[in-house]
Amino acid sequence: MKYDPAAIKQLKAIPKADVKRLRDAVQQVANLHPQRQSFATEMQGEPGYWRIRKGDWRVVYHMDDDVLTVLSIGNRREIYR
Repeated sequence: MKYDPAAIKQLKAIPKADVKRLRDAVQQVANLHPQRQSFATEMQGEPGYWRIRKGDWRVVYHMDDDVLTVLSIGNRREIYR
């Protein structure tokens, strides 16, 4: 599992309780891939890119050769802009 430098910067701006929930969700997806998780969905129009929904927070990631790369983390209002 890898984090993009931009995702690390975004993670620092999120409340600590939410950071733990997001990291746990990312770890669960990384460990259980390719099994589908109810909170992980493939993004429309972007094959190979996925998103994780946890409350108001979204994590956009890419899975390639069993390596999960977190690209972006943010609030649902701002993440897709």
